[in-house]
Amino acid sequence: MQALKDLNNTLVAPAFGFDEEKAIKPTTWDFSAAHKYLTHFVAQYPQALLQHVQRIHMAVMLKDSAKVHSALLDLFLVLGKKGKAIRAEMLALGMPWLSEHEQAFYFAHLNEGVQARRQHPEAPYSVLSLGLEGEMDVSDENAQATGASLLWCELDWSEIASLLEERL
Repeated sequence: MQALKDLNNTLVAPAFGFDEEKAIKPTTWDFSAAHKYLTHFVAQYPQALLQHVQRIHMAVMLKDSAKVHSALLDLFLVLGKKGKAIRAEMLALGMPWLSEHEQAFYFAHLNEGVQARRQHPEAPYSVLSLGLEGEMDVSDENAQATGASLLWCELDWSEIASLLEERL
């Protein structure tokens, strides 16, 4: 019985426990399944930089531009102003799969990083961005005048629902 309790308390990452699979650029994984696992892992543990780098490598190996861009965006968001060298190296790795617009965005933010409350190109596989289509600046006069919340999770959904019902 005690062994079963100990087993339940152990954090196990199946298929990622062998030394050859802990590399920065693992070669023994099923790329699609590994990318999915790493995406979920990064969502749960955003500060896990090794998994961010592995996720970018998986996206590159899949040759999927949306996944490359989303993985880069999540890395840039986590690092903030820190880690310019790793941002530059991962950007260089992902450059062939980025659009001109995405490349321009990352070059513009290479030195200062990316802030979550700033506009960025659409990233459908990003798990850490707020998915903003416009700027959300704390100094925005409209946001201050109306007392608007900066995070979508802080919105009063009952008030929004009542406004929608009034319009219908």
